[in-house]
Amino acid sequence: MERCWYFYPAGWHDLYYITMDGTDTILNGKTYKKLFHTTHHAPGTAFDSTYTNYLGGMREVNKQVFMFSEWLCLDTIARMIYDFNDVVQGDTIYTQVLTNGLTQFIPHIVTGVDEIDVNGSPRRQIHLTDENGFFNETWTEGIGSSMGLVYATYWLLTDNSYDLNCFYDGNDLQYTNPSPAYAFCTPPYPESECDPILSSQDPGDNDLQVTIFPNPVSYSLHIESKVHIKSIQMYNAIGIKVIDIPFTEELNLSCLPRGLYFLRFTGKSQQFYFVERVFKG
Repeated sequence: MERCWYFYPAGWHDLYYITMDGTDTILNGKTYKKLFHTTHHAPGTAFDSTYTNYLGGMREVNKQVFMFSEWLCLDTIARMIYDFNDVVQGDTIYTQVLTNGLTQFIPHIVTGVDEIDVNGSPRRQIHLTDENGFFNETWTEGIGSSMGLVYATYWLLTDNSYDLNCFYDGNDLQYTNPSPAYAFCTPPYPESECDPILSSQDPGDNDLQVTIFPNPVSYSLHIESKVHIKSIQMYNAIGIKVIDIPFTEELNLSCLPRGLYFLRFTGKSQQFYFVERVFKG
C-alpha cells in the first residue's frame, strides 16, 4: 500500500507491505496468524530506508476479523476490525480500529454491496461511509480495506492517506487496485505498479524439480535440483534483490534479517524457471 502525508514535500511517500508467513501465535488462549509490517520509507529521497516490525496477529471467527498489534496500539488488546456478515444498503456495521487508547466500536453506514473478480473468483465488496457521509471506504472479503488490511477505519485518526495497491496469495498477484485515491499525495504521484517478479511463474514450473530445505531456515539453505540451474536470485518481501549468484547447492542466509523471501531460479538460456518462498527465522 502507499501512504502519503499532506505536510511532506511533493513526491514523498511510504510503501507498506503487510505479510502473513503462515506461523501462529497465541493470545489469551486463542490462535492468531502472525503478521509482519515492512516499511519502505521515503523511497528515492535522502531518507530512503527499509525496516520490518512484527505487527501482531489476526484471526477470523464467524466472518469477523480480530487483530492485535502491540506495534500499532502499544497494547495486546484484541480488536474486531472487520465484520463481513450479510448486510444491505442502509445497515450499520460496528467495528474497532487499531490504535492505542481507542477500543470503542465505530459505526459504518453501508452505502452499497457488490462483487468484484479476484483472480477468477467473485469477492463481495461492502461500501461504507461514516455517519456524516464524509469519508468513504470499501471492504473486500479475503483482502480487507481499500486503505490496507490493518488500516481499516484509519480515516478516524489520521491526516495521511492510505491506499491498498496490490494483494498477493503467496507469490501470485490476485488483485490490483484500479483507482487508488492518493488523497494527500502531491505530484509526482507514487508508482503503483505491482511487482511482476513476485507475481508470475513460467508455465514450465512443474518441469523444474527443485527441493529446498530447511524451510524456515536460520543459517544455510540446501538446494537440490534434477535440472540445470544457472543462477539464483533472492528478493525480500518488498521486491528488493538481496542475492544474485551462480547456482550453489548451499546458500548461506545467516546475514539476512528474519522475514519472507522469494528465490528465483534461472536456467542456462536465462529463461525464468521457478519461484519459491523461503522463511528466514
